[in-house]
Amino acid sequence: MKRVNCYQSIFLYCYSFNMSTVTILFLAIDRFIAVQSPLKYRTARTIPYIALAIVTGFAYSTAFVIAGFIVADDELVEPCDQTMAYSTDLMTVWNYGSVSIAVAVFIINVIDYYLLRKTWKRCKYVCFSFILLTVKLRSNYGNVHRNK
Repeated sequence: MKRVNCYQSIFLYCYSFNMSTVTILFLAIDRFIAVQSPLKYRTARTIPYIALAIVTGFAYSTAFVIAGFIVADDELVEPCDQTMAYSTDLMTVWNYGSVSIAVAVFIINVIDYYLLRKTWKRCKYVCFSFILLTVKLRSNYGNVHRNK
């Protein structure tokens, strides 16, 4: 199958794949913000953040789809998948972009894990004491109302 025909048949898949890559990056950033400053996260405006995520995803995906149509040639490719549908130069740029986003997501998730683990170690005893206090108060509350 010619690359141009291959790309025409799977460009929607390429578009959605690129969009999902950017979406996963924004999810990782969202989790980082939630872990780093939970109070600010709860009061932050979500509409501008969601709009930024959608616009960024559309821009990233649209750029690759348009470039894919522009640089598609008549070279025979087998099998017809996303990496083969792009020309060699575009595939190189796409690989760098996708790998960079994947590494960024991984690093952000590792930082999230580290921050959560650090917070848990710091508050382990405080949290456990708070749970015990809550159970104790709840049981006392129940005893007071049963004795009436």
